[in-house]
Amino acid sequence: MSLYTDLQSCKVESDVAIVYNNLFKSQFGITPEQKNNCDSYFYLGGGIPVLVEFKYNENFNNRVSLVKVFIQVLFYLKSFKEPPLVTIIGDLNEFIIINNSVLFDYLEEDLDWSVNPSIAPKCNQGLIDKMLLDSNLMKTIVYPIKETTADEELSSLILAKSKESIIYYIYDCVNKFKSSKAKGLDKQISKLFKNLSIYCK
Repeated sequence: MSLYTDLQSCKVESDVAIVYNNLFKSQFGITPEQKNNCDSYFYLGGGIPVLVEFKYNENFNNRVSLVKVFIQVLFYLKSFKEPPLVTIIGDLNEFIIINNSVLFDYLEEDLDWSVNPSIAPKCNQGLIDKMLLDSNLMKTIVYPIKETTADEELSSLILAKSKESIIYYIYDCVNKFKSSKAKGLDKQISKLFKNLSIYCK
């Protein structure tokens, strides 16, 4: 059986979740959990944290639909003391994997973060409009799940993106270092590299 074949029998989002989680288990030898009430969460490689959001039959080539799921992800990220570096969005017909560095700046937005992530897009039209103008988000690649899509192909993509996320995290750390003011700089640097050491274990 393959991911494509297994997804054909899915009727609701929870069915999609089971299929993808089984893929993660078989390909990576891990058991996903629902940390902070997210759909799925696990560690890859040297401890790279991965967040997963499942959807049923969305069309992410529609950029409004894409941004709405990014807002859901953003609200989940906000609930973590150390936000995951990677997000996978698994749909019935499509698959997305992003480095969360493209979302981290939005964590500083003045929003009502107490809102449930599932309804956050409905409460934040201004954020939707802002994200639609974000060229980094609009470059997101949407991978179709086809009959010819091999499980190993998806797992290789996930591993590659996860390792790439470390590079993006280092880049963000350096940029924050450069833009920091002298006051309190030592504490900020200490925190940044403490976070980096956690992700690189």
